[in-house]
Order: sequence, then structure tokens, then C-alpha cells
Amino acid sequence: MATSEDNFYEIVALEIQNKVLKAGLWTKSYADADGDPNRARAIYIKHRVRELRNEERARLRQLEIHKRHQAAQNEIKRNRDKKRSDENHEREFEGRGEAYEL
Repeated sequence: MATSEDNFYEIVALEIQNKVLKAGLWTKSYADADGDPNRARAIYIKHRVRELRNEERARLRQLEIHKRHQAAQNEIKRNRDKKRSDENHEREFEGRGEAYEL
């Protein structure tokens, strides 16, 4: 079973194979490698995988925030519906109570 880390490396491998590199990141990697293209490639891979990992973490955080927001909204709706239901039952009970007063 491939880990998300493996998937990140696969994505970067495909990007390199298809020559779809992030220009700024490649330039930084090339500079960090003092112009050595093989070292630049290795540095690029590390930087790009780190970038993908950070993007995935941010996406998962946003998903968690969305889930919590949705759960809070659902709780608010349940409480509002319960309050309305309780109020309706109280009105029904009050109406019955008047009919049975002596």
C-alpha cells in the first residue's frame, strides 16, 4: 500500500518526466546546488515533496475546519428545532390545561 509520501514522490517524478517544473522552485534548487544540474534535481525533488506535503496538510486542516463548522451548524439547527418543538408542546399543554380547569 503506497503512502501519501510515496504518492508525493510519484507526482514529482511525473512532473520531472513531463518537464512541468515550478520555475521559481527549480531556480532556487539550481542556485542551492551551485549550478550542478544533478544536485539541483535532487534538491528540487526534496523541496517539491515538502511543498506537496504542506499543501496536503493545509487541505486536511481546511477539511477538518469545514467538518467542525458543519457539525456546529447541525448542532445549532438541532437545538433550534428542539426549542421550537418544546415551545409547541408547551402551547399544546397550556391549551389542554385551560380546558380542564375547574
